[in-house]
Amino acid sequence: LTSTSVAGFPAAASVNHVPPQSGLSQEAAPGMYRAAPETVWTVWRAITEGDAATVAAIIRQGGLVSGRTRDSHGHSVLWDAIAFGSTEVAVLLLKTFPPYQPYGVDLGELHPRNGSSLLHLAAGLQGFASQAEGLLAMLFERMPESLRNHRNARNQTFLHVAAGRLNLWVLKFAAVRGLEALFTAEDDKGWAPRSLLDRHLAERGIAERAPAPRTTKDGCGPNVPPWASLSALQPPSPGSKPPFSDVIVQVQDEHRGQVDIHAHRVVLAACSRVWHRDLVAASRPGPLKPKNTNGSQERAQHQSKDVSPAVLALLPTQCCNADVALFALRFLYTGTTTNCPFQADARLLLQLLKLCVAFSLPAPLMAWALDAIFQSVARGQRPATDEPAVLLQRADKLGLSPAERCFLARRLFASDTAWEAIDKKLRGQQIEQVLGVLEPFLTPQGPAGRTGPSFPTSTMPSAPCGSANWQHGPTVQGQTDPGGGRWR
Repeated sequence: LTSTSVAGFPAAASVNHVPPQSGLSQEAAPGMYRAAPETVWTVWRAITEGDAATVAAIIRQGGLVSGRTRDSHGHSVLWDAIAFGSTEVAVLLLKTFPPYQPYGVDLGELHPRNGSSLLHLAAGLQGFASQAEGLLAMLFERMPESLRNHRNARNQTFLHVAAGRLNLWVLKFAAVRGLEALFTAEDDKGWAPRSLLDRHLAERGIAERAPAPRTTKDGCGPNVPPWASLSALQPPSPGSKPPFSDVIVQVQDEHRGQVDIHAHRVVLAACSRVWHRDLVAASRPGPLKPKNTNGSQERAQHQSKDVSPAVLALLPTQCCNADVALFALRFLYTGTTTNCPFQADARLLLQLLKLCVAFSLPAPLMAWALDAIFQSVARGQRPATDEPAVLLQRADKLGLSPAERCFLARRLFASDTAWEAIDKKLRGQQIEQVLGVLEPFLTPQGPAGRTGPSFPTSTMPSAPCGSANWQHGPTVQGQTDPGGGRWR
C-alpha cells in the first residue's frame, strides 16, 4: 500500500518494499506485502462493504499495487473480499492482479488454522447468486488440480462446504467437471458431500416414503365386461397353446433360453399399436405372380391350408424374462395385476416397465409397474441397483411427477449400490441432473429464487460450516476493528 490519498479516505502510511535479492522470506518478497493495521483500514473498509468502485479507484491511483497485499492477520485482500461476500470486489482483484503473474493474487492461499482454501471459502458463500458463480468458476479454472482436490484440517474438500451450505450450483459445477469422485470422499467424521445432502433431505422429511400411487389398490385398469370371458383364452404358461392362438411372443430368457408364449393376434393388436403395426405387416398378401398370357395378374396362393402363427420376437433389451412377458400378456386379457410373482423384485418390475414403454402397452399396466417399483425400493425388499438412475433418465418419457423424481433422486444419493450403478461415462451429467431435481425441494424458491437455503446447518453433526470452529464467514462483529470478526 502506498500513501496515496483517495477521496473520502485518509491517507495510508507507506509500506517499505524489500527487493527480492535481500534474502528475506517469501512473506516479504515482491507481491507479499505486510501492511500495518492502520494501513489496512482504507482498503479493508471498501472490501468489507463490497464497494468495488472505491477499490477500483484505489487501484487506479496506486493505493493497491499487489493482489497479495495482506492485512494484520495474514489474509490477502482477495481472501478478505470472498470472506465478506464481496464477490464483485473479488472478481475485480482477480482480473486486475491475475494469478501466476508478478504481484498477482495467490490462489494457493490457505487459512493458517483450518487449512481451508479459497475454493472452500467461495463454496460457503450465502445466497449463491450469479456473481458468486462467476467468481467460483474463475477460481476453479485457474487453479491446478491439487488445489481443486485440496482437503482442509478436517479432511474436507470444498464440496463438503457446498453440501453443508446447500450451494447446489457448486455441486453441479463440480460434477460436470470431472470431480464426481469427491462426492463420496469422507471427512474425519465420516461425512461425504453425498451423505450430507441425504442428511439435509432426512431432516426436512423429504421423500421419506414412496410417492402416492397412480392406480387403485389392486392395480386394475377398466374392468373387462363379464360377458367377454377373454381370461379363459389367456396364455396358461410358456409353451402351452390356448384355444385359437395364432401368434407367438418369443422371449430370450436369461436363464431358460428361448421361450415361446402363445397368444391371439386380435388381442395383441387391440392393446398395442406397435404390435398392431407389426402384425399388419406380417399379414400382407404374398407377392404377385408373373403376368398371365392375357396380361392379368393374381396373388400367390398358399399351397397349405394351415397358416403358420406370426412370431413377435422381444429383444433382450426390451425383456429377457419369460415370467415378465407372460404377466404383461395376461394383463391384456384380464385387466388385473393380482398374483404377480415378482412384485417385490425391482429389477423385474423395471423390465416390465421397459416392455410397456417399448410396445405402448396399456397405461394402467405401466402405472402399476411404476407404483410397484416405488414401493419395492421404499421397503428395501431388494437393494436398489440401477433402477433410480434408469427411471430418472427416462423421467420425461414416463411422465414422472416432481415428487416421484425427488423420491428416486434421494435413493440415488442414499444407496451406495444405486450410486455405483450410474454410468461412469455419464456420471457427471447424471449427477448434475439429479441435483437439479432436488434443488426445488432443498431451496426456498428453487434455482430461480437464489435466496439461499434456510436449513439450519449448525444442527448437523460435524457440519462443515455454520459452526463457531469454522473460523471464517461473512459475519463481522465490529466495523471498527478489522481483526475483530470471527472470520479470522
